[in-house]
Amino acid sequence: MAQRVRLLRNGSRTGGKLLVVPDTWEQLLHRCSRKFSTDDEPFVASRCFTVDGFEIEELEEVAADSIVVVSSGEDFLPLPLLEGLPPPLHTGVSSSAASTASAAPAPTELSRDSSVASVSLPPHASPLPPGAAAAAEPAVPSPPEPRLHLTMLQAAPLVTSRGSDGAVHPLPQLNLLSEREKLSEMLSHASKALDIAFEIATTDNLRRVCTTGATVLHYSGHGEESYLSFEDGSGASHELTPQLLASTCAA
Repeated sequence: MAQRVRLLRNGSRTGGKLLVVPDTWEQLLHRCSRKFSTDDEPFVASRCFTVDGFEIEELEEVAADSIVVVSSGEDFLPLPLLEGLPPPLHTGVSSSAASTASAAPAPTELSRDSSVASVSLPPHASPLPPGAAAAAEPAVPSPPEPRLHLTMLQAAPLVTSRGSDGAVHPLPQLNLLSEREKLSEMLSHASKALDIAFEIATTDNLRRVCTTGATVLHYSGHGEESYLSFEDGSGASHELTPQLLASTCAA
């Protein structure tokens, strides 16, 4: 069966295309150019990226059924976040290799007591006839349900300098793309209004998400009980201890 991928233009969530991967890299760029060109706006594809922002330079690096971001030469642009996000409700951090979680204090909830209070009427008062209260007070429409927002921070550093010898050691690579696609597919069937954003796990992105707010914050990457392995922006691991994680979220 022919290998198929999904195409997105750099920096855009919409206007996606399907493409059967050809035999050569030149044919791939040519077909991407044809897919996104119009009579009014020709498009010349020259670079490709994964949705994580990693540049694809060889045809063998294109994974089947993956999402390929196509650029006309400019650097990778993160997919834009959708507007209208609700205020933060809960923040958690989890990982298959290490898991830490924190949550804001639970808001005060209204009493769930189902008992009905009775009120005695004064002697001169009489109860309203059936239906009079509903007629006197028109029903107020319920406000629309707020959209929930999930942000996934994913880290895939290539090397780490942790260890007694102080040398640089390679890290095993995680299949973050597969996790992301499976999670997106699962949440697409959710009954709640939900927006999803994927970001590279750096301290700058973590600080920005904590500032702008998210309903749920999910971390995927390496880690131990004493630290999480974020990325430092140059391919190496940036270890966040619990103290550094807390101070970054509070900044």
